[in-house]
Amino acid sequence: MTAPVHFVDVLLPFALDGTYTYHCTPDQFERLQKGMRVAVEFGRQKVQTGIVVRTHREKPFFDTKPVLEILDDRPIINDKLWQLLDFVNLYYLSRPGKTMRTALPSSFLLENQTLASLRPDARIEREKLSDTAFLIVEALEKHPYLTVEDLARAGGSVAKTMKVVNRLAEEGVIDLHYLIQEKYKPKYVTYIDIHPDLGDLTKALDRIPERAAKQRELFLRFLSLYLPARHPVPKRELRKSFSDAVIRALIDRGVLAALQVPEDRQVFADARPQPVTLTPAQEEALARIREAAREGKPALLHGVTASGKTEIYIRLIRETLDRGQQVLYLVPEIGLTAQLVNRLKTHFGNRTAVYHSRYSAAERREIWMNALDGKPEAGLVIGTRSAVFVPFKNLGLVIIDEEHDEAYKEHRQEPAYHGRDTALMAARIHGAAAVLGSATPSFDSYHHAETGKYAYVPLPHTYHRTPDPEKTVLDFRQAYREGRVKGDFIRETLEAIDRTVRQGLQTIVFLNKRGYAPIVTCKTCGHTENCPHCAVSLTYHRSDGKLKCHYCGYSAPMTHTCRACGSRDLAIQGTGTEKIEEQLRERFPEFRIARMDRSSTGGKDKAARLISAFEKHEYDILIGTQMLTKGLDFGKVGLVVVVNADRMIHFPEFRAHERAFQTLVQVAGRTGRRERKDRVIVQTFQPAHPVIRYFLDNDYRGMFFHEMQERRLFKYPPYYRLIKFELKAKNPQTLHEAAEWLRRGLARDFPLVLGPSEPPVPKIRDRYILELLVKLEAGKNTMPARKRMAALLHKFRGVPQFRAVRVRPDADPQN
Repeated sequence: MTAPVHFVDVLLPFALDGTYTYHCTPDQFERLQKGMRVAVEFGRQKVQTGIVVRTHREKPFFDTKPVLEILDDRPIINDKLWQLLDFVNLYYLSRPGKTMRTALPSSFLLENQTLASLRPDARIEREKLSDTAFLIVEALEKHPYLTVEDLARAGGSVAKTMKVVNRLAEEGVIDLHYLIQEKYKPKYVTYIDIHPDLGDLTKALDRIPERAAKQRELFLRFLSLYLPARHPVPKRELRKSFSDAVIRALIDRGVLAALQVPEDRQVFADARPQPVTLTPAQEEALARIREAAREGKPALLHGVTASGKTEIYIRLIRETLDRGQQVLYLVPEIGLTAQLVNRLKTHFGNRTAVYHSRYSAAERREIWMNALDGKPEAGLVIGTRSAVFVPFKNLGLVIIDEEHDEAYKEHRQEPAYHGRDTALMAARIHGAAAVLGSATPSFDSYHHAETGKYAYVPLPHTYHRTPDPEKTVLDFRQAYREGRVKGDFIRETLEAIDRTVRQGLQTIVFLNKRGYAPIVTCKTCGHTENCPHCAVSLTYHRSDGKLKCHYCGYSAPMTHTCRACGSRDLAIQGTGTEKIEEQLRERFPEFRIARMDRSSTGGKDKAARLISAFEKHEYDILIGTQMLTKGLDFGKVGLVVVVNADRMIHFPEFRAHERAFQTLVQVAGRTGRRERKDRVIVQTFQPAHPVIRYFLDNDYRGMFFHEMQERRLFKYPPYYRLIKFELKAKNPQTLHEAAEWLRRGLARDFPLVLGPSEPPVPKIRDRYILELLVKLEAGKNTMPARKRMAALLHKFRGVPQFRAVRVRPDADPQN
């Protein structure tokens, strides 16, 4: 057999540092291009989907396996996306296989099934077979081909069965075959057309008996829809008035024919744009954004809540689409911006595509291919952070709405990329204009505007020049001393809620803690109900009578006796949104009250339905968490209540004051959108705190410069860049040894290495956690430093005693 001379380097969707080399036939070599998918064997008896990175004739020093199948006729990753993926790999210290798995819709990654069959010439010594092997052989004698899952029904678990199957294959008893399954199935829609054998339309009625009145009526209805454009008619249009049996009768008579036509899963109605009239301030802002684009700078649009940022975005989108270019519009969370998405669909109709994880993999795949081909159906792609990886053919504009929102940052998986910053890099690669919008820009972005890296575009007034809401800060300590507190509310707050609702207006109540109460403690022995898998207390959820861990998802029935001493004297401490809901229902039984948090809005559209109901004034009071701060526009909200501002202010994180200020401003922005004097009430134990003071004064710049003094002093962003290394292991001793090894390695190259130290929650899902933090001076090229870190991580992962330790790098950590 001639040694192979054609090779291909393949990237596989696993936690691997590089590519794997396979050989291919000359015909395959001619067809293969970078960015195409191939099926290859990887590991023991597994077929996987990989992406071609390079074709070559450089024979490796090891034996190679063959490319089993080419899965595409053209690349699904273009050159621009490759550049972006390379940036993510280096900047966020991510392994290429993990980045690829994050970027690609899962429907591109084919599943494989292993089929087993008995070899015809197999010599089976039944007396030597184990019980599991005997059952497998017996099953295969009855059925020629069975999957491992089928055999597991006879042999036990899949893992156990697979081991026995592999051993039988090595002994020559069975053969293994691989069936590659495509996850993606195109959606087909049935259209009705004139039968090709009919010829003259006038002959159609001759084929329909006069007594078949329904069939004749159907044919005339069909003609009314068909003739204007001479185009097949969707079957669903005819089924509005006629049954399948009537339609089938005309098909059987050779009058009509049914066609199966592939159709995208996302199909929006034609655009019905409303004229957008900009104020002089908006026109000036638009001109500044255009000028920034010509200079190659991102524009930071700092517009107060209800200043009309969306009208500016719509004008920019229309100009970009009219030039034949594409637009990426990022939002923090699609489910909470349904109002915005519906508005954009009204303006841009079927040129709009929505891309995020709550849509099916098939829907995302269709948008991916439409964007790759530059089709009009993906002219405007609206999405969450994952949409930055859509392979645009001709990207002309990137909009990052609510750019300050921490939902843009991936906190848990590798790569720990930031959607905002990755989108800015995508804009740079494509030469596209970039706009970042927020009423409370992140301090990092505002610093870039102050130093000239971004163009600063202020929009300081509301669109209708509505008055600012009246802000009231209530001192909880003083109210408690004076007996003006009931539950978690000061008396003046409850009176304001009552007055607002009776005036026909609505109230939003904000508390950033879901559940009923975060702590359940025994008064007798002091035992606290903690998660058995995480170093955190269980939160009591009264709605379903369970104690839940908000980190790993563990849940248990609410206990009525102490698990440590058996006492029934339990204390439920702290407050969550469920308790706030209970208190308000007791105080205002006649009011319509709803709650919006992660526990109450599970599912694809539940949050959007709740928002829509509140918008229609089906509820008087809406209680919620951080979800309420994200770009919602309610015309009848006359009061916003912040139950406890101190939880946000005193969070143990260097961005806590910045986030608390942003949250207060954002939640207050749900009022003041109409021609009336609305109100915001903040309950706090520290009314003189700088965050509260700057909020009352509407002083964003004052808050910014106050924070910058401490950031500069303690070497935090934006003056230094941070790279965190999170290490996890089940064995705490091994974890400490691994963290110390990595610390020493980092300290040889970098002077500012902090840790290892425990995070606020030092154990999650039975794994202990330690963190290291490296500080790099900003303003310098950090890419060489990141390359050295990547090399050190590669070396660390090769140390045998640390194989059980997971390390996740996090560039620019947000918490």
